This record gives sequence, structure tokens and C-alpha cells, in this order.
Amino acid sequence: RDLAELAYERGADLCLFKPIRRMDLLSAALWKRKDSGSPTDSQELVVQRSLARRKVSEPLRILVVEDNSLMRNLTVRQLDKFGLVADVAANGAEAVEMTFANDYSLLLMDCQMPVMDGFEATLEIRKRESLKGGHVPIVAMTAYAMSGDREQCIASGMDDYLSKPVTMDQLERMLEKWLQDVTPPTLQIAGAPPRRPMDGKTKDTNPELKSDANSDPDESELVDAPIDIRAVTRHYGEGSLHEILASFAEELQELVPAIALEVKRGDADTVAKLAHQLKGLVSVLSADEISETAVRLEQACRNGKVKEIEAQTEKLVNSKNGLISFINNFLLSE
Repeated sequence: RDLAELAYERGADLCLFKPIRRMDLLSAALWKRKDSGSPTDSQELVVQRSLARRKVSEPLRILVVEDNSLMRNLTVRQLDKFGLVADVAANGAEAVEMTFANDYSLLLMDCQMPVMDGFEATLEIRKRESLKGGHVPIVAMTAYAMSGDREQCIASGMDDYLSKPVTMDQLERMLEKWLQDVTPPTLQIAGAPPRRPMDGKTKDTNPELKSDANSDPDESELVDAPIDIRAVTRHYGEGSLHEILASFAEELQELVPAIALEVKRGDADTVAKLAHQLKGLVSVLSADEISETAVRLEQACRNGKVKEIEAQTEKLVNSKNGLISFINNFLLSE
């Protein structure tokens, strides 16, 4: 309340506290001022959040645990759209250390990671909580779940489960479910007289929002595309498209040859882990063909089918070459 009044005194029309949900932003955008002098109680705009249950003195802290840098950055980008700032960890061991040193409101935990996977990290966190008290919600994030994955997540002590690719709506529902008790208080916003730019013209103060609204590429670019361009722009914004595609192509160029090398070495366990990592990576672009191949490759590794492993790897290499070619052509055409 005091901050809202201070913002009004310094010339602000409205004031929103983070985390800002889409409905909060929409309410503020649709709010119409009553033309009168100074603001009164009847002119106050109260933004109600469905999450708000109790007041907290510190902002929310979320930890994203993901070994793939692109997936990690995209998850942080999604959280940023909700007005949430996140710390990151590249493996389970880092997550355990960071959780012991900080109080987090929520952990988004990848399952398959090097050094220490998400299951072991969750067990370590729960062991400490059993001695020290407390319970941080841990939500598993894994690529195209296979039979038994959800049960393993819950058995290790995780609270919930998201299957990649995670849409904005899915993430919002999960945040509402697990952050309802730690969301900052409802904000009361005092009305204020409308202000105009000095030149009298209305300016677009956030061009990025405008670009997101028209983020769909031309129809001709989407015909027979091996990736879902619309989904990428819808989830992360048009301004992120080139960065995502370039980073994806770079990681794909490293990961698929690494899989082929391990297949030649006969290391089925490593191949299965890399195939699982690939599933998560391609889920970003909804690249169905290569993701299905990765699923079959991982299954073949788990079942010890050597011929199938070799066949799926060959198909994977071909799919990778076609996907890289499409991305390069798309980036050059923009």
C-alpha cells in the first residue's frame, strides 16, 4: 500500500508487484480511470491473485535444475514471463548444495543429469529435511515420459511431474498449485490522473509485447517444417526465435555425433542417457520425427537390441542433417 501511494505521488498511473500473472496484466490494461480530481477509495484498483494466501517478506526463489544449457535458459525465460526470477543448477549435486545454502519456494528438477541425477538429488534433499525440518516442493521435468517414470519421480520424494515440452499454461497451473502459500500479498493500486508524453503522442512502451502478438511466421515457412515454429514463438516469443534455433542447431551438432560414437563403442547405457537428453532438447521445437527416433533408440538401449540401436542411430543422423539444413535455410531467409 505504501509503495503504491509513493508510486502515485511520483507520477505512476498504476503499480504492479511481481510476480505478475497474465490476468493481473490484463486487468491493469483494461482498467479505465474515472475522470475526476484526486484519487479516492472508490477509484482504487485491487488486483486479486488467485495464488495469494499469505504475506511474505522476501520474494519467491525458484531453482531450475537442468544440465542442458538451452533447456535451462528457456525454462528461466518462461518463468520470467510470470515475473519470477530463478537460480540455476547444472546437475543434481549443484542442486543439493544450493538447496542447503538457500531457501527456495520451488525446485524444477530434470531427472536425467550427469554427476547426480534428479532422483538421487531429491533423496538427498529429503534426507536433510527429515533432520532439519521443512519441505520444498520439487517438480520433476522430464522428456516424453516412459512407463514407470512418474512412479519413480514420486517414489524418490518429488511432489509433482511435468513432461517436456512444458507449455506456458502447464507451467502456470503448476506454479499456481505449488506457490499458492508463498505468493506476495494482494496489491492495492491507487488511481492517479492520466499522464501524457510531452509531445502529446501515445508511445508503445513495450515493443516486445507487440511483436509477440504478431509472432507467427509466414505460412510458406511452415509447410512441411520438421519443427513447430508457431509453438516456439508462442512459448518464448518471436524475439527469441533466432537465438533458440541457433543454439538448438549447435547443440544438435554435438549431441548426435556423440551418440553415434558411443554406439560404435558399444556403450548402450551412455547411448540411452544421451538419447534421453536429446528427447528433452528436441521437445523445445516439437521436432516430432527426430524425437520419436530418440524415443525408440532409448527403448532399444534399455532392451539391449543391438540391431535396433544401430538402425535408429542411422535414422537419427539422417534426421539431424535434414533438421540442420532446414534451420540454416530458415535463418538465412529471415
